[in-house]
Amino acid sequence: FMLVYLVRHGESEGNKSQTYQFPETELSEIGKRQAEILAERLAKIPIDFIYASSYKRAQQTAEIISKVKNLKIETWDDIREIRRPSILRGKHVRSVEAKLFEKAYLKNYKNPSWKFSDEENFSDLKVRAEKVLNHLLENHSDQNVLLVSHGTFIKTLASLVLFKESLTAKIFWNFRHHAIIKNTGITICEHTEKFGWSLVSWNDMQHLG
Repeated sequence: FMLVYLVRHGESEGNKSQTYQFPETELSEIGKRQAEILAERLAKIPIDFIYASSYKRAQQTAEIISKVKNLKIETWDDIREIRRPSILRGKHVRSVEAKLFEKAYLKNYKNPSWKFSDEENFSDLKVRAEKVLNHLLENHSDQNVLLVSHGTFIKTLASLVLFKESLTAKIFWNFRHHAIIKNTGITICEHTEKFGWSLVSWNDMQHLG
C-alpha cells in the first residue's frame, strides 16, 4: 500500500505577475508563507520520502517542508513542470505571443504529437508521467511519498491515475482546463495490489482556510 502526496509549489513571482515562468523563478513572499502553513499541516502526516522538482519554486517549497519533517530532499527532474515554448518565457499570459500559441494549440490539441515550436507535447508529458508512476511503484511500494511539483504535471499524473491506458490528448485537454489546482494544494493518490492506482483527494486547501 502506497500513498503519494502531490503538492503544488507556493505562489511564485510568475504566478503573481501572470507571466510564463523560467526554471529559476522563485517563490513570492506570499508563496513562502503558504509553504510555511503547508509545512505545519504536513507535520502531522506520516511521510517517508520527499521528492522535489528541479525548479527553484518547488525546491524552495520543499526546503520549508523538509525542515518541519526532518527529511532530506531528493531532487527529481522528471517531476518538473511542462516545458512550454521558449518564446513565451517572461511573457504575460495575455501577450501577443501567448495568444498566438493558444490559437494554434486550440486547433491541434487532439493531436498528441503536435508541437508549436520547442515545447513538450502531450506524448512527451505522458511518457514522463508514466516513468514517474513506475519509479514510485518500483522504489516506494510500501511508503508515504511527497512530491513537490507543478500544476500541469500534477494534472498529468492524476489523469493517468484516473484514465490509465485510455488517456488521450483530448481527454487530457479537458481535464487540464477543468480541474483546478491551486498553490500548495494537496492531491493524494494511492496504490494497492487489488485496485492499482486510485485518486483519493484533489486540491485540498484546508490549511489556507
